[in-house]
Amino acid sequence: MTACRALVPDKIFLWNPDGKYLRHHYANPQAKHYAGPEKILGHYIQEVLPADAADRVLSVMRVAWLGHQMQCCTIQLPLEGVTHKVYIRFFPNQHSIIGLVNDFNVATTLAQVS
Repeated sequence: MTACRALVPDKIFLWNPDGKYLRHHYANPQAKHYAGPEKILGHYIQEVLPADAADRVLSVMRVAWLGHQMQCCTIQLPLEGVTHKVYIRFFPNQHSIIGLVNDFNVATTLAQVS
């Protein structure tokens, strides 16, 4: 069941190649999120995420965009005093990049999910 849960994203983002949030979908909008929809639309990744996480996301996003192929990365974000691992799959298309995002608290590792 855990492996199946990892296939369904907690969030879906659509970014332009510069990292601007164009659209979003939260599987559970009532759940706690690092940044909710009202804080991201029209903003850039660098404005939303901590600097180290934003740098990592943008770096991998650029590789996906320039290579025209799917890429993945993991970042860590704090949420209510707990560190969450965030696994992002980037899918470039003609004009934008789709990001499928899964959140895991520290007690859940990616190894347990796969």
